[in-house]
Amino acid sequence: MKITSDLLFEISNNLKIKKEEGYKKQTFLGRYDLYKTHIDIINEKGAKIFNRDVGSYTSIFTDKLNPYDTDVINYVTITLSEVIKDYIFKINKKAETFLIVGVGNKNYVSDSLGPLVNNSIIITRHAKINNPKVLDSRLKSVCALTPSVLGVTGIETQNIVKGVIEYINPDIIIVIDSIISKSYNYIGKCFQVSNVGLVPGSGVDNKQKALDENTLKVPTISIGVPLVISAQNLLFDYLNKDIKDLDDLIVTSKDIDILVKNAANIVATSINLAIHNKMSFDEILDYMK
Repeated sequence: MKITSDLLFEISNNLKIKKEEGYKKQTFLGRYDLYKTHIDIINEKGAKIFNRDVGSYTSIFTDKLNPYDTDVINYVTITLSEVIKDYIFKINKKAETFLIVGVGNKNYVSDSLGPLVNNSIIITRHAKINNPKVLDSRLKSVCALTPSVLGVTGIETQNIVKGVIEYINPDIIIVIDSIISKSYNYIGKCFQVSNVGLVPGSGVDNKQKALDENTLKVPTISIGVPLVISAQNLLFDYLNKDIKDLDDLIVTSKDIDILVKNAANIVATSINLAIHNKMSFDEILDYMK
C-alpha cells in the first residue's frame, strides 16, 4: 500500500529498514509528551529513501494539543518558535528582511492555513521604509504574500513569489502550507519545519512548481501542518484493508475549522517570536492584537 505522508518522522517510522543510512534521526521528549524529531537527509541515498530533497526536517508533535488548553498551546508555540529561530540563525543570523508566503486556498478550510497565518503576521516593512522612527527598533522588516492557488489565479504560485522577490529582495523566505499525513492522530497537532522549501499540492498528487532556494534564489524555510489524510490510509490503519478505489479520496476532521484556526495562531505567533527574537512572548502577543 502507498504510504501518503509529508511528515518525515512519520515516513521514518514506517521504514522497513531501521538502520539509518543516508540520513540521521534524533528524537527529544519535552513537557506535555511533546516529541521533537529532527531528521537530516545527508545524501542521495537518504533522498531516495524518503523521496525528499537533501536537507533538514524538524517536527514537533503532542497528542495533548487542543484548542482549549492555553498552557499546552503556549508551550507548543514557544517550542516551535525556537525551532524556526534555529533555522533562521543557521541561514543568516543578521537577516533583516523577511517575506512570509501563505500558500493555499482560503475558500477551502483544510487548505486555508497559509492565508490564516498571514492574517496574524506582524507586518513592518512599510513602516521601516516610510516612518522608521515610530517603530520599535527591535522589530525586523517583514512583509507577507498570500498568492492563492493556480486554479483561482491562473498563475503559478512560484511565478507570483518570484515577481515579489525581485522588488522586495528578502534575506529569508518562510513558506507555510497545509500538508498530508498518514495517521489521523497528527491532524492539527504536528508541525514540520524544513530548510528545503516545499512543492504546493504535492501531498495530494497536484504538484506545482517548487518554492525553494533553488528556484527562488533566496534561502527558504517551509512550515507545514498536516490537516488532511487519505481515506485509503485511514481504512488501512483502523481496518487493515487496502482499497485502491480510495486512492484519490482525501478526508479531514469534522472540526477542521477549529483545528486550522488553532494551528494558524500557533504558527503565526511562532514566526513572529522567531523573527523578532529580541521581544518577549507577551510583547509579541500585544503586537498581534
